[in-house]
Amino acid sequence: MADSPFLQSVERRRPGSSMRNYVTRTLPHSSAVVVSNRAPHEPRPEGGFARGAGGVVTALLTLAEVTSADWVSCVRTEAERNMVEQQGETIVAPLGRSTTKLHYVNPTREQYHMYYSVIANPVLWFIQHYLWNLAQEPNVDSEIHTAWADGYVEVNRQVARRVVEVGHQLPERPLIMVHDYQLYLVPKMVRRELPGAIITHFVHIPWPTPQYWKVLPRHMRDAILEGLLGCDIVGFQSSLDVRNFLMTCDENAGLAVDDKERAVLIDGRVVYARHYPISIEVAATTRLAFSHSVLVEERKLREWRPEHLIVRIDRTDPSKNIVRGFRAFGILLDQHPELRGQVTFLASLMPSRTDVPGAQGHGRSAQLRRAARQSCLRRPQPCVQGRRARQPQQRRHRAVRERRRIRGAASSRPFGQPVRHRGDGRRDLPRPGDGRGGKEAPERGCSRRRAHK
Repeated sequence: MADSPFLQSVERRRPGSSMRNYVTRTLPHSSAVVVSNRAPHEPRPEGGFARGAGGVVTALLTLAEVTSADWVSCVRTEAERNMVEQQGETIVAPLGRSTTKLHYVNPTREQYHMYYSVIANPVLWFIQHYLWNLAQEPNVDSEIHTAWADGYVEVNRQVARRVVEVGHQLPERPLIMVHDYQLYLVPKMVRRELPGAIITHFVHIPWPTPQYWKVLPRHMRDAILEGLLGCDIVGFQSSLDVRNFLMTCDENAGLAVDDKERAVLIDGRVVYARHYPISIEVAATTRLAFSHSVLVEERKLREWRPEHLIVRIDRTDPSKNIVRGFRAFGILLDQHPELRGQVTFLASLMPSRTDVPGAQGHGRSAQLRRAARQSCLRRPQPCVQGRRARQPQQRRHRAVRERRRIRGAASSRPFGQPVRHRGDGRRDLPRPGDGRGGKEAPERGCSRRRAHK
């Protein structure tokens, strides 16, 4: 398989050399610095490094490698904190096939908690995914105001200070590439100290409409916009995000916006807004797809899979709508009972954002498992007390029994129980008392429902 023409053609198109040539041609005299909340690699307890989790790190590894970038990030875990205490705040770490200088910012535990677990995830991330129930939330109380000033602003200040220190040590003009919603204030802070630097910020999550940003107090949303507008270019995943950002600058901050050029004028500078959708790394993904371990899993899958297989691979954070996916599968089975026994929904889920409300630990896992179980069970009809309310259900039972009698069915299976089809044949449960070992099926659903003869 490794010698297949397709795989060889993919290998010839590996992004490293072409991207390196492009960067060298377009930015010949620049020294790159990647800035993100999470480091590209995290220390292992037994020593060495493991690749960091998260989509941002995955997206940036190739870029950082081909630009020979330094990397600035926050101390997040106790393992990182211990390593910094022992080895200092600048460490040589692996980066693809090469290495990078990893420059850590080491806020206190309380500062990092306020910055990340009070503001960045439960507030900003919820706003940008339209997850607030605006009739009741968010409640911007004293805790939020304190966490903003002493956590989010403070950690952004510490990160910017570290970026400036690294920038002064670079041999060429600094190219500062800041990433994601945790670090919105960094560009403006860096611009004040490194006015000649090229500064970009890429927002990896959606940018909502101007009205939705107004759930934040004005001084917070103004600080976010002013921070981003310290850049030369602000990047987004889609053209819709670009339009929303330009409208936010216009409506919420009263800035001059050129929609045709997709640019904002501020303090005599022009800041461009662009969309750069992030792709997968084709060569690496293809090599993985043809690897021995994946081929083994494919063989295992073929051994048990039914005729139809629906696969979902996702993280469990609230924006992914995992529960709705299970409910949709249940509706599919309700509306198409002929699919029962012919289709399986395989969900491979990775815990994510456990510090975000609605995604915490065991409670979230139990909710997902409960939704998965319910999607595979035929939901009983609502039970209403009284004989007249039971008559439609009785008529359905009689109709089902009559159809089975006409077809010669050898089963009096309770209404609503799944049927498993195999080709043109049919397998029903044994009839109670028919000599095939059948037992009375327990009643399911409402306790007041009973079989009708």
